[in-house]
Amino acid sequence: MDIIEQITDSLPKKGINAKDVKEIITWVRYLGGIKSLTLRFEIAGLGLIMDSWLSKKQNSAISSEQIQDVFGMVDLYSLATSIGRTLAGTADMLASSLPVVIEHINAASVLKKQQRRFPIVLKTFMSKMFT
Repeated sequence: MDIIEQITDSLPKKGINAKDVKEIITWVRYLGGIKSLTLRFEIAGLGLIMDSWLSKKQNSAISSEQIQDVFGMVDLYSLATSIGRTLAGTADMLASSLPVVIEHINAASVLKKQQRRFPIVLKTFMSKMFT
């Protein structure tokens, strides 16, 4: 199962499909990725919400109004046009789906970093064992 399917299966069933998830991920990347989003949330005074999504804690909820505060109309409009929703519909969709999307993107990123490091750690371990 790929990450799009994992995210789609984890979402509350509110008319959000795999295409929407893919567009959200593309949009997040376009905006600069998780680091950029974290900064946006901190500037909006919502850093603790993003922190909950990036940690093993329960995801904090976010309202569609808070989504609008974080992203503004221009960035929301760019996503809305790509998924065929209104600005309000896009903000509502992001309020319910963005916590899960960010959580999964972050987990996949952490796993990739660990997988890249594993050969190095193994090589170091093996060199110490047999020298």
